[in-house]
This record gives sequence, C-alpha cells and structure tokens, in this order.
Amino acid sequence: DGNILALYHLMPKQKINVELLGSARMFGNQINPLAGGKLSEISPELVKSYTTDQKYWEVSSEQIQQLAKNIYDPTKNVSQNAQLVYDYVVKNVHYDFNVIKEDFVDRKGALATLAPTTKTGACMEFSDLFISLTRAIGIPSRELNGYAFSNTDNVTPLSISLKNGDLLHAWPEYYDPVFGWVAVDPTWGSTSGVDYFTKLDTNHFVFSILGLNSEYPFPAGAYRFDDSGKQVEVAFAQNISQISFSDIVRANKEFTFNIFQMLKGNSKYKITNVGGTILYDIEGSDQTLLPFSSVDVYIPNSDKFVTYKDFKGNLQELNL
Repeated sequence: DGNILALYHLMPKQKINVELLGSARMFGNQINPLAGGKLSEISPELVKSYTTDQKYWEVSSEQIQQLAKNIYDPTKNVSQNAQLVYDYVVKNVHYDFNVIKEDFVDRKGALATLAPTTKTGACMEFSDLFISLTRAIGIPSRELNGYAFSNTDNVTPLSISLKNGDLLHAWPEYYDPVFGWVAVDPTWGSTSGVDYFTKLDTNHFVFSILGLNSEYPFPAGAYRFDDSGKQVEVAFAQNISQISFSDIVRANKEFTFNIFQMLKGNSKYKITNVGGTILYDIEGSDQTLLPFSSVDVYIPNSDKFVTYKDFKGNLQELNL
C-alpha cells in the first residue's frame, strides 16, 4: 500500500526503543468530480487488489451489495459515484461523541454500522462504510490512519483511542483514473457541514495506509510496552525555510556483465538518493528510492537523462 516499514530482529527478552523524527510539507489539491474518469479506465490490478472483502469491509454481503446498487449511477463517472457514496454516509451515519470519552474505541465495521439500532459511529465506521460501498460499486478504496489537527473536537473530532492519550483519526481514499488516489473525510463532513470531498484540508497527515489488509500495518502509537504516556507528537514548524525538502540525486555509470542488456544497447547506472526526501517511479518504473539508498537501472545509450518523480509527484530529469 506504499507504507514504509522497518523490521527489527531481537534476541529473546531483548527490548529496544525506536524513535522516528521527521518533517512533512502538506499540500492540498481540489478536484472537480465532473472531470473524473470512467470505471472501465481503472486497471484490473487495482480493482482486484482494492475492491475485495476484508474484515470490517463486508463488500460481498447482500445488504452492502443492494445498497451500493441503489446508490450507483451508471451515467456518472468514478468520482461522481464516489461522491454519491460520500453523501450517503454523511447523511445517514451520525457521529457518536461519547467515543472520545472512552478508554478504547471498539471498531464495528461497515455492516454493523448499517444496523437499524446503530447508524452511529466514530471515524472508523464512517471510513469502513465508505470503503465497503465504493468497493461494492467497483471503485478501489482504502483507509488512511494518521493525525488530523483539530481546534474544535465537537466539529472535527478525533476518535481512535490507544489508551494513552494518543488520539488518532481515520479517513478513506478512493481511486479515480484521472486524479489518482483521492482522500476524503466523511466524518468531518458530517460533523462540520464542510465539503471534505472535493478538497481535503492540509490538517490531515497519514501515518499508515490500509488497503490490502484492513487491520495492518498499525499506525504510529500502536507499538508500545505499556499504556502510559503519549508516543505521538506532532508540531507545526514556525519557520519552514529551516527545513530542506530538496531532492538530490546522483547517477554513476557502472560496468555490467549482463550481455542481454548490452546487446539491447543499454548501460547500467547506479542511481543514489543523497537527499532527505523519497523519490518515486525511477526511470518510469514503480521503484521507490528512500533517502540515502541506491538502485541499479539500465538506460539506453542514446538517453541523456534518467527520470524520476519528486516528493510532490512532479516528473524530474537527471542528466547523465
């Protein structure tokens, strides 16, 4: 799902503390649902991966299927149908403000949220229902867990309690072949009356993406030795000019023993990311290049540059 995970090997009874410090720059883009793409334009791989059943996302249940059928409009595009689902969830599910007072929030899932005696929930229920209904229509969707800055908990509430004071938030995103992944927040849309479909504010910061598995990976703050003490701290920079977000990339030509690549007229290059930001789609592939790491690529001898996408998704060229 695009998460960056760290793996630690421990000896029996060994215990380690892991601290991650970083900076992020937030951007907001507004979409026009009328300009969205068609369902038929979504790749079969995405549909296969992100429209299936998972725990809490009961896509194949008769009730979810029938409701999705009632919502779906074949004359509308992907984003317009996703907005129909969003509008349904916002209008029919009501936020339970008592959950903020609880020591732990029990996740109900989409089907339980639709029960006549329920129709209330926390951010997870809003997200689970949106994901299940969009998936039932055939629109790839997944869940985002993270931090959302809120000055007014009664209007923009946070509700995933980790028993230690770390209050996190959950919101969904869907895939449109024109816009890519689009994050929306039906919870805040319901409680505030603000449009959180066409433009998500820059108060939302993602810790983990759950799509292939509705329960994993765990968000920041979930790994702990006990239930005491906050483990997630987010602060806003007072002077963003002190934080560098520049991408710095180097390319070194290397000798290759790959006869097949040589016959094709390709040369081997080691591409090294010496900056502090993540780079994407190296030379048109789906390879992600983490800070201070390298990757080997084969480039035609006639090419004078290698391409990649920077942390903002802009296509860049590195001269060879």
